[in-house]
This record gives sequence, structure tokens and C-alpha cells, in this order.
Amino acid sequence: VETLREKDTVGTLFWVMDQTKTPMGKRLLRKWMENPLVSARDIATRHAAVAEFVRHPARRGDMRMALAKIADIERLCGKLIYWRVSARDFVALRDSIAAIADVKRLLGGFEAALNTYFWDNLDILEDVHSKIREAIAETPLSDSGEAGIFAEGHNAELDAARALKNQLLTALENFERAEKQATGIRGLKVGHNKVFGYYIEVPGSQRDAAPAHYQRKQTLSNCERFVTAELVKLQDNILTSTDSIMNIEQALWSRFRKEIALEVPRLQMAAHMLATIDVLQSMAEIADNYNYVCPQMTPGGAIDIREGRHPVVERLSPECFVANDTYLDDADNKIAIITGPNMAGKSTFLRQVALICIMAQMGSFVPAASAKLPIFDRVFTRVGAADDLARGQSTFMVEMTETANILANATHRSLVILDEIGRGTGTVDGFSIALSVVEYISTGISAKTLFATHYHEMTAAEGKVPGVRNYRMQVREDGENITFLHKVVPGGADKSYGIFVAKLAGLPDAVILRSMQIQHQLETGSIFDDSAASDEKIDLEAINKELRNINRMFLEEFGAYDEDKLTPEEAIFKIRKVKDAMGKLEGLWP
Repeated sequence: VETLREKDTVGTLFWVMDQTKTPMGKRLLRKWMENPLVSARDIATRHAAVAEFVRHPARRGDMRMALAKIADIERLCGKLIYWRVSARDFVALRDSIAAIADVKRLLGGFEAALNTYFWDNLDILEDVHSKIREAIAETPLSDSGEAGIFAEGHNAELDAARALKNQLLTALENFERAEKQATGIRGLKVGHNKVFGYYIEVPGSQRDAAPAHYQRKQTLSNCERFVTAELVKLQDNILTSTDSIMNIEQALWSRFRKEIALEVPRLQMAAHMLATIDVLQSMAEIADNYNYVCPQMTPGGAIDIREGRHPVVERLSPECFVANDTYLDDADNKIAIITGPNMAGKSTFLRQVALICIMAQMGSFVPAASAKLPIFDRVFTRVGAADDLARGQSTFMVEMTETANILANATHRSLVILDEIGRGTGTVDGFSIALSVVEYISTGISAKTLFATHYHEMTAAEGKVPGVRNYRMQVREDGENITFLHKVVPGGADKSYGIFVAKLAGLPDAVILRSMQIQHQLETGSIFDDSAASDEKIDLEAINKELRNINRMFLEEFGAYDEDKLTPEEAIFKIRKVKDAMGKLEGLWP
């Protein structure tokens, strides 16, 4: 649900699977992901519901549009309980309940897995919708108990108070017209502010025409403001009417919130069912869009995944993802030891198997051509470690602590994923720990295990430790260059290709050449053998110079030629020139 580097969902399984249309569905998807099922019956029920959504893409599209109209009913229920609900919240709840009827109507077009349970149990809350529609104005003028929340016709007393105020406002308009006519002041108008209330405003150019009974209230640069006894009385009546409306609406607001709050259990049940429908359609959406299949689940048995894919890497990679098969059983293929160079795809393969199993047990289809999976009680992983300096723990200590937890709690029904156990210490210690962990899992726990390692000596465990099988990441070699094929094949790797990976990473040529020299010396003797030191010094500058000359010569000799027009004699001549130049390079090498 989040990456190690950022608290962001992009690049996570949750990011891949989230095609939900409601906030409730998004939260429930995360909950399902963090709490996969262990009941075969419950898993089968979810798979059947997802399958129905997959079989009916047009109806699923209509369902997604209906769900998109539904607000966060669960959060609105919380606001109701704590009396923090606003008039706009009631409008959102009203419109959401109206959309529930569309959801239920669409459910009628599906088969049993969706139709029977959800059709019979989804409450469309017609009575609650009617209460809100009849009580709350279509577009409330305020939010929390002020005037303008309730619709006309909801309360007779409120309607009478509003009618009286409207009459008084009409009388105010009539007063303005009468004063204009009586005084002959065409620019006269009645205004209002919070400081002075209602007033008669006369333009500055006509202030001398104001009648004697006008009482001056305020003088401005461009006008004079006055009041009269009649206007003051009219204002008092309007204020009294406004207060009456406010008091009535506040009482109605308090009573109405309590009335709807009594329906919270029904609202919460409907919200949960809507969230469930949303998650199921989301899983069907990704299954349909990205070619996922329904896994066959059994309480026990083997992992048999055909052409499995990593759901996240597949989405992020611009290249075509290389699918791989996985087979683990409880007998001769219990533990898979996977060797191969860095960047070849070992960790991706391990993670994809774990994610496929988690997806299957949360009720989702999985990225594979086919999948037969057992139901695991837990998925244990040790796929990365970092220093915990605050607690005084090194990388190796964290690694060992996590491994100890796995060995103490895993069962024969668990899936164990181990990536590079023992790499945080010396080679001999690390290999010893790694091999003993494999032996303990094989004989003491008997859990299905994927174990990636750089210790090529681990491949000797096949045939000697029960249930261990060797696999490697396939690599194609072309001279000094290699190509990672990202394919898992039987057998063990005999090279790590670490120096080649360092070259890809951009290490300086001098470092790469020196690494190759040290590697050669380690394979033939000590790198600190003084007797050989004087003979094995390499002139790196001279080697680089000759390499550049060879590269330039090759381009000059072959770059401008069309191979279809080049005669065999010309080709042989040019090859000899390049070969002679390479001979000079050979003389610089110990």
C-alpha cells in the first residue's frame, strides 16, 4: 500500500488495483489487501462475484457511473452521530441515496453471485430519501440552522413566518416608492447595513430636498442617510419576523438531525454493501483491462502458476513484461533456490509470486495465464533491510531479526520469500547461515519457499536437502556483453556478472579494468602477491588509448561500407588490420 521510499501509493499493488469509484470502496480495498481471506468458501464467493462483473463489461460500466454519483456515506454517518452535519451534507446524502436505486436496478441484470445476495439485502432507503427531499431545500441558502435550509411546505409555522416576512419586505418596497413620489427625489432609495439597519439614502445633490421629518442618520461625501418613524417600525417588524424564522428553523434543524441520525445503522449497512460492490467491480475492471485470470484455490496442494507476471512492474515498465512459471509442492519441489546476476529479475520474480498469492486470497483475479494456488495462512518476506540506527541495529542485525521471526512463526501452510539471506556479513558466515536456514525450513517447517541468493555454492543443496530445486535467471552472453532475458529456467548460475552490472551503472573505465584484473588474480592467486606485482602492472592509459584506436579504426574500415557490396578479399584485408591493432592491446595485458 506504500513504497519504502515514499508514503505514496504510486508504484504499489494498491495503486494498480484501485479502480474504485467511491471513497468507501477505496478504504475497503485497502482493508481487503491488508487482510486477505483464509476461508476457501469466502474466497470463492468473491471470485464468483468478480467473474460476473468481468463477463458483463457494459453493465459494469453502467455500475461504475452509478457508483461515481455516491458520496462518502460512511463519513456522513460520522458527522450525523457527532452533530457536525451541514445542510450540504444532507444534499449529498439525498443525491447518494437516489443513486443507490440505480445500483440495485443494475444488480438485477447479473447472475446469482451478485444478484441474489446484494439484490435481496441492499437497502435503497426510500423513506430516508423522502424525508430529506421533503425537508431540505433543493439548494439550501445556509448550512447549519440559519434561515433558508428547509423547503417550502415542510412546516406550516415556518411557512407562515416566511409569508409574514415576505409581506413586510413588500411593504418596504412600497414605502420606497411612496417616498420617491412624495419627495420628488428620483435618486432616493432604501438601503440596509449591519450597523444602521434600514435607512433612506438621498443623493448629495438633492440633500436639501429632504423633508423636515427625515431624521439624519449618516453623512457621506456623496449622499445623506435618514430614517423615519415609519421605517423604524417597519424594520422592527422585519427583525422580529427574521428572529421568528431563525428560531423555528433551529428547532426544526435539531429535530431533523436527530431523526435522520436514528437511520445511521441502515445507512452504514448500505454504505458497506456499496463499498463491497465497488471493490468487486474494481477488481473486475483491472482483470478485464490487463488480462488477469481467476485462480483455482485449494486448502492445500501446489503452487502452479503459468506465465505469471508482476502486477506493478508490468504496469510501470515500458517494455513487454517477461512472464514466468512457478511450481512449488509439498514434496520434491518445496524450496526453489534462484541464482543469477543482479538486475536479472530474481527479486521481481519472488515478489510477483507473493503478490499473486495475496491477490488471489483477497478475492481478486491474478496476472497469469492460469494459476492453481493453495490457501496460505501467512506470507513471510525478507526482501530488503536497512540500518535502524536509532535502535542500534545494523543492516545485518535487521536481516537476522526478520529471519528469526520467520523461522519462529512460519508453518507448513505458509509461503516464505527470502531474498539474499546472509549478504550483510562475511562470505563464509553468510553462506553458512543461508544454507542452514534452507535446511531448517526444509526439515523443520516444510513451508513452500522461494530463496534468491548470490551464493552459487547453495546450488549444491539440490539432491542433498529434501525438496530443494535449483533455478537461475537466464542470461545470454555475446563476448564480453550479456543480455538479461528475465526468464527463470531450471539449473544453477555459475557467474554473477557483477563487473558488467558495474559497467552499466557508469563506473569509470579505470575502475572496471582494475576490477577485471583483481578478479583474474583472485581466480589464479593472491592480488597482493609481491612476486607477481611487478609483472602484472597494467598501463591503464595505454590500454584506453589502444581501445580508442581500435574503435576508430573499426569505424573507418567498416562504417562507410555496404556489407552487400564488400568483396570477401576486401573484408579479409580490413579484418586483418583490426586484428593487428588488437594484438597491440594484448601485449599490454598481463
